[in-house]
Amino acid sequence: MSRACREIERNILRLLHGRETRTQLREIHAHFLRHGLNQLNQILSHFVSICGSLNKMAYANRIFKQTQNPTIILFNAMIKGCSLNGPFEESFRLFSSMKNRGIWPDEYTLAPLLKACSSLGVLQLGKCIHKEVLVVGFEGFSAIRIGFIEFYSSCGVMEDAEKLFDEMYQRDVIVWNLMIRGFCKRGDVDMGLCLFRQMGKRSVVSWNIMISCLAQTRRNSEALGLFHEMLDWGLKPDEATVVTVLPICARLGAVDVGQWIHSYAKSSGIYRDFVAVGNALVDFYNKSGIGREMGPSCKCKRDDEGEECQEDTRAECYWISLPCYFD
Repeated sequence: MSRACREIERNILRLLHGRETRTQLREIHAHFLRHGLNQLNQILSHFVSICGSLNKMAYANRIFKQTQNPTIILFNAMIKGCSLNGPFEESFRLFSSMKNRGIWPDEYTLAPLLKACSSLGVLQLGKCIHKEVLVVGFEGFSAIRIGFIEFYSSCGVMEDAEKLFDEMYQRDVIVWNLMIRGFCKRGDVDMGLCLFRQMGKRSVVSWNIMISCLAQTRRNSEALGLFHEMLDWGLKPDEATVVTVLPICARLGAVDVGQWIHSYAKSSGIYRDFVAVGNALVDFYNKSGIGREMGPSCKCKRDDEGEECQEDTRAECYWISLPCYFD
């Protein structure tokens, strides 16, 4: 490749990873077409990866089908994109096509396939991939092990997930979270809580999973206690925490905690950034009996004179009046 082509390639890669990529994807595509770089697998794999991150796999698929000699890096980018965004079955079609071309898979091929298996929830398919991993000898790779744990836990086969978990010398927070979620999903919340207590370092996601699982099994007091414990550890609730804890507050009548969460959501900006938080707050105030007191004081947009909302329009007006409660 000439020096000029290499410079063009570097410019295209900079554009692909720039801030305006989302709005300039077609322009970037046209740019490397114009310079005859549309068969260069390195650029194409980056382009497909960006399409995957933007959930534009249909566009990526069109690019892929126009490629004459795709290499493993391009196949891997396509398989990963489909494993994250779907269609998940397409990941396996691509894998089959890759093998038919005589291209041998690597760990970057197999880990996304396990992700697709988890999303599909087809146990037999995942076991076939497990055999493939053993054949090529990639079972020791961290991403592969995490993929297996996610797959087996999502299918409810916690015995296999636990065996792999016990064999791991180093377990990051992602692996712990997968195991906790897996046991709770199977209905063994106590085992999930036991693992949660064993964790050396917990992320906000870890706390959210455990609080949510306790709440789903009607252990609301324990869930709220865990939320207070999370605050005592100095962790800051995120939007998922807020959306999970507010219904618990409503069920327990913990109005003061719900109002504190409301204040926190406003000061942290969570309320403005996430619609689900606003929805959860409305639901909390309604179920706590506070919403009915607040409702008649709002103005219906169809009544400029400020008359009280009629009962049949109360719900619609309540949504219109959100800013006056949450500003």
